[in-house]
Amino acid sequence: MSAALLSAYPFNQQSTAHAGVACLYPLHETALLNIRGKDAAKFMQGQMTAHIQEISPQQWRRGANCTAKGRMINSFTLLQENTDEPSYLLAMQQDLVTSSLEHLKKYAVFFKTSLSAAPDWVLLGAHGPELAPHLSHFWPHIPEDACAVVQNDIGCLLRMDIAD
Repeated sequence: MSAALLSAYPFNQQSTAHAGVACLYPLHETALLNIRGKDAAKFMQGQMTAHIQEISPQQWRRGANCTAKGRMINSFTLLQENTDEPSYLLAMQQDLVTSSLEHLKKYAVFFKTSLSAAPDWVLLGAHGPELAPHLSHFWPHIPEDACAVVQNDIGCLLRMDIAD
């Protein structure tokens, strides 16, 4: 998988910034944590609020990681890479990646899994009317359903609908 993650947002009519224009912008404050390995799904199911069985290379979900007392450590968008070895990406606020890694590594030692930051990915957001024709140059199939993912050699395209 190469280095691109694009979050596609349909145009919100209440937004006045760039009204009527398709926009592509960097997500500077978002970073990725990678969890991979034979036991990655089992490890994550015990540590996160997301239902890991609902995650596939075609479906992403939102989730959170909490302390034993139920305090939230982070929230994230979780997707599964389309690779031979089970591999998951958690997109979260950039300044939470290090503390999240430290917390999760305490429990990962009991599973056949590895955790790391994924700095080689470029994270982009997009929104606006008539966005699909622009994206179709890179992804022949654009996700139509909420929480859908399309992956290819360029990267992952997620559909994230926002409320009007």
